[in-house]
Amino acid sequence: MPGGQSFGRLLYEHLARFIPVDDVRRIIEVGGGYGFLMRDFMARNPHLEATMLDISPVMLREQAYLLRGRDVGFVERDFFDLDGPFLSGFEMAVLNECIGDFPALCDVPSRSLETGEPDNIHLERARYFFTRYALPAPQNGMFNFNLGAAEALERLCTAGIPYIYLSEHS
Repeated sequence: MPGGQSFGRLLYEHLARFIPVDDVRRIIEVGGGYGFLMRDFMARNPHLEATMLDISPVMLREQAYLLRGRDVGFVERDFFDLDGPFLSGFEMAVLNECIGDFPALCDVPSRSLETGEPDNIHLERARYFFTRYALPAPQNGMFNFNLGAAEALERLCTAGIPYIYLSEHS
């Protein structure tokens, strides 16, 4: 920890340089690990009303223990099973080091974005994102595409969440 600061505190201060995190009230964290990041966010902004969303009941119990006494709700669900109304109303979403667990396409031939297999639903979804958002097509050879991350980001934006922190260390 640089200067004895935790990642959550450093991240909060970094985000505060770009967005009004002190004004955020409703926040959701997807796949919140042990809850350390949210603990640090809530220490910095005691007005936060947090929702921890996780598919793991074990991790939710760990989060509940660490975040006890704070204004936090815990939801055991798969992010991809959520609908827009559930997500709307949050002012910020945090997806820290969980998108590596999302569905990804690996070793996709770059030419398949134009021709592709029409019966491959995953390739069709990838083609949708490349077309819809005018993503530059990878050139020559194979590429990987984190389809889950693209779907998650689209879902969060469609729900109207103004501030999104999405990261992965790998």
